[in-house]
Amino acid sequence: MTQKIIKKLINKMFKIAGYTLKYKDIVGVEEWFRKHTMTKNQCEEWLLWSVKFLQKQGFSKSKAQTEMMWFNLNYGLKIKL
Repeated sequence: MTQKIIKKLINKMFKIAGYTLKYKDIVGVEEWFRKHTMTKNQCEEWLLWSVKFLQKQGFSKSKAQTEMMWFNLNYGLKIKL
């Protein structure tokens, strides 16, 4: 994934989760993804959007889904219960 794609994914995640944060706000911040939360529904919305977005960037659907599983595991916000 390119840096441009990563920025878009993170910015969209923050937007869907209701934060005004952007990628530029978390650069250099350690474990930023552990300091914020989103609901399960917000996470599902973000993942659906992200897979469609990655497909528009040339990823196959299965590759986009796999990439997003890894991306969410590494950088997704915590799910609030």
